[in-house]
Amino acid sequence: MIQQSKSNSILSVTTYLYQRNGVYYFRMKTKGIKDVWTSKSNKDKIASVSLRTKDRRTAMAHSRHIKAALKAIHADNPTVSYEGMREHLRDIAEWELSAGRSDLFEPDMRDIYRDQYGELGESLTDALASEPLSIDQHRYINEALKVFKACMRRIEAGDSQPLIDYVDRFNDFERSNNQASASLSVSYPEVKQEAAPSVSVASLFEQYEAENAQNWKPATLRENKASHAALIEIFDYLGLNADANTITRADMLRVRDALQQLPKNRKQRFKDETLNDLLVREDKTDCLDVVTINNKYLIKMAAVFKWAVRNDLIKKNMTEGLELKVPQRKASDARNAFSTKHDLTH
Repeated sequence: MIQQSKSNSILSVTTYLYQRNGVYYFRMKTKGIKDVWTSKSNKDKIASVSLRTKDRRTAMAHSRHIKAALKAIHADNPTVSYEGMREHLRDIAEWELSAGRSDLFEPDMRDIYRDQYGELGESLTDALASEPLSIDQHRYINEALKVFKACMRRIEAGDSQPLIDYVDRFNDFERSNNQASASLSVSYPEVKQEAAPSVSVASLFEQYEAENAQNWKPATLRENKASHAALIEIFDYLGLNADANTITRADMLRVRDALQQLPKNRKQRFKDETLNDLLVREDKTDCLDVVTINNKYLIKMAAVFKWAVRNDLIKKNMTEGLELKVPQRKASDARNAFSTKHDLTH
């Protein structure tokens, strides 16, 4: 069993990868919450999802996709204001609106995706009932439950309007605050905020390689440099290389779309072809497979942007949750994909 993560939030959530009869499963364990009145703990809950593969690398790609949908909602600090916490809810809503699910209409998959939000919602409801929370935490978690219901509405009925309305209301609120702040500048001296310095995407990759190259084996260094060069070429082709701080989520989806159109073994088979020629070609039956796109490009790109945020080179990482869903290999493996157990020993 491979422990993948453990949350320190008010809801203690641990995720694992484990094998049963050779097939990998993703497991999320929510630790029972202690009742502040009776000092008794509720029973732990566990949810398991079959990843329908015996290949460890494929299973890891699957689990990262699931964890992106179950991202912690950052409600664990009672000193943070309501406005400070709810920014994360907009990220969840925007992620759900941009998420693709090519296997949604396959057996049981709609229920699996819906229940990912449902399980997290149940745990948050338990927290509202039993945890000593601040007023802002209560307000925030109740708003989070509404966002999760809107996410489930998109999955169940293809209705994304509640999510769009939420994002629009959030943006309208931000604009009104900005206008109010601007009106105050009549009475108070203007304070200019220093804009984030521009940094090219190519520079991010170069600095990341310079810092980490000494820790890589020669083969790893060659592979990373080749992957980074291909990504920089795509960013440059799409006109996104100039300033990494201005890149949006939609821009990152364009990069991913370009990767999905690249042919296998490009350097050997199409060494004289330009990137534009490859992207507009008619025959695209030989494109890179999903696992290669995830492992060779998207995961490596996410590592660079995460490092850049950690080192204050960019303000926000727009690469989270970009990985593609790996297609299932056998339809028969979809049976018994999701199971929930409530009676666990502590």
